[in-house]
Amino acid sequence: MPRWAARWYAPDGTPLIADESQSIGPWGEAKPIPLVDTNCYLLRTRVAVQVASHFHGGWGQDRVFYAALSQAHPNFGCSGACTVDYRTRDDLQPKVMALLQRENAVMRARHPQGLPWVGGAVAAPRGEPPASAPAPLLASRSGKRVEFACLYWDNTPQQQMLAHLSVMQHFGIPVRYCGENTPHGGWLDRICTDSTADVIGFFDSDCVPLSRERVEELLEYVVEHDSFVGVAQTSNHIPPASHIYAAPAFFMITRSCWERLGRPSFVHRPGVCDVGEWISLSAEARGQRYRCLYPKSFEREPVEGLWPLGNFGYYGIGTNFDDTVFHLYQGRFAHNLQLFIERCGQIVDGSFASVPAESARRLHYAGRVVP
Repeated sequence: MPRWAARWYAPDGTPLIADESQSIGPWGEAKPIPLVDTNCYLLRTRVAVQVASHFHGGWGQDRVFYAALSQAHPNFGCSGACTVDYRTRDDLQPKVMALLQRENAVMRARHPQGLPWVGGAVAAPRGEPPASAPAPLLASRSGKRVEFACLYWDNTPQQQMLAHLSVMQHFGIPVRYCGENTPHGGWLDRICTDSTADVIGFFDSDCVPLSRERVEELLEYVVEHDSFVGVAQTSNHIPPASHIYAAPAFFMITRSCWERLGRPSFVHRPGVCDVGEWISLSAEARGQRYRCLYPKSFEREPVEGLWPLGNFGYYGIGTNFDDTVFHLYQGRFAHNLQLFIERCGQIVDGSFASVPAESARRLHYAGRVVP
C-alpha cells in the first residue's frame, strides 16, 4: 500500500501546496510509466524480498520499481492520506509551485467528483494497463512457461531502462529486472540455477522485442525441440573469429536442455569463448541442434567499425535480428542511447517498420569493418 498524496513546505516550514498529481500510481500520467515514490510503501516481507533488487538505481528508479511491483502484484491500494511531507529549496520553490498548480488543476478537472486517491483508503482501479499483470507467456500446445530476466548495473541510464520497460509493457511480456553490479555470465548462471520455469529467457538491457508473436513462435520452437535460441553473434576478438553462436542478448532455453547439456556455464573463458558461447559449443559437441536469429539490418557502425558475422554479413549499432528483436549495442555512448529511446518509442507507436537501415547481407560496404 503506497501513499498517493503529499504536502510541500517552504524551508522555514510554511505550508505551500498539496501534491495531488505526481505520485498517484495508476491514475497518473505515463511519462512513460506511472510513478509512486519509493519512500512510503507498506509491503509484506515476502513481497519486499521479491522486488528488492528493483529499488537499486538512480534517478527515475521509482517508476521502474512501481512498474515491477504492480506487474507482480496487481491487487493493491493506498491509504488515501497525506503521509509524506517535502521541503523545497528557495531557488526551486517557484518551479515547484508552478508545476503542482498546473498539474493539480489537470487532475481536478479530470476528476470533478473528487480525487479518488485522497480522503480514505482506496483500491487501485482494475483494468488499467500499468496496474495489471501481463499474461504469462505460455507455449500454446504444451502450456510450458517462460520467465524472462534482464540485468542492469547502477551506471545503466534510467532513460534506457524506462524505454526498455515501456516496450515490454506494450507487448505484455513480464520481465524480472535485476539491478546488480555483477558479472554478466555469473548472473546468467545464477538465474538458470534458481529459476523454476520450464523455459528460461533473457533480454539485455539494450535489447527489446519487435513482436510478441515472434517471441511466442520461438518459445514454441524451443519447447517442441527441447532446445534453445538466441541472437547470432561472433566473438571477433577471439581467434579464429568465425564461430557463430546463440548469444544471450535475447535467449531462451528449456531447463531440460540446459540440464541435459550438463548445465554449461555462461561465464566467458578468456581466449576460448565469450559470455554465453559455451552453451552453443556444448550443444555442438553433443549433437544438439539449436537456432540463431540472424541480423536483417543495422543502423550505424560501431566505434571500431562493423562487426563481421562469420561468412554471413555484418551487424552493428541498432541491429534488427530477423524482425524479432532490436539490439542497440554500445549504449554507453550518448548518441546511441538516444537512438534506443527513439526506437523503443517507435516500436510502441507502431512506426518502427519505416526506420531506414543498412542491409546486414550487403556485399559491398563503403564503411569500416573490424579486421
